[in-house]
Amino acid sequence: MYSKHGKAYSAYGKAYSIDVKAYSVNGKAYSTDGKAFNFSKNRIRRTNFCENIAMIPKIMRLVKIIGLIALGAVIGGIAVLAILNPDTSAQTSHNGKYENLRPRRYKTSLENFALETEKIIPSLTTYGQNWKLVSRSSDTNSALIKAEVPVLIFTDDLEIKAESHKETGEIIVNVYSSQRVGLNDWGENRRHVLQILEALDERFN
Repeated sequence: MYSKHGKAYSAYGKAYSIDVKAYSVNGKAYSTDGKAFNFSKNRIRRTNFCENIAMIPKIMRLVKIIGLIALGAVIGGIAVLAILNPDTSAQTSHNGKYENLRPRRYKTSLENFALETEKIIPSLTTYGQNWKLVSRSSDTNSALIKAEVPVLIFTDDLEIKAESHKETGEIIVNVYSSQRVGLNDWGENRRHVLQILEALDERFN
């Protein structure tokens, strides 16, 4: 503190009347009535608060940009899936382009195959939902087992057809899966066929 021209000055550059005695303790200015003045710190607090408020529009713009980028990535991913998987169904085939979608041959009886497959179907899940056995029909040489595969809010239909091959004592198994609605399955039906084939391979091989 120092006095000049009848006024008392603090280290903060604030002027006080000469009839108020002021002194500084630990960097704070005090008057004789015991009230503390710390204008510099108050100004810093106000400045920081204003700066934080001013940053809000910038943050909102950044969040909006990130959201648009994420949305674009999702739309792009869906478009790629639609291009790569233009079908609405999938099935096993001797001449198909997927080696793992070939018909299966198992050394078991037709009756045993049907019974075991009926047990396997409810144990399979898609997106946390269990497959549902719908029906089974059979005769001397073949069996047809139908199931429903849940895909979120939709349902796909799956058929497993087994035919006995008397000459080799094997059964030949083909699987067909199709969606009920929509113009593109994004590869879901192929995944259904592969899923049931893997389960059958594990059980009968």
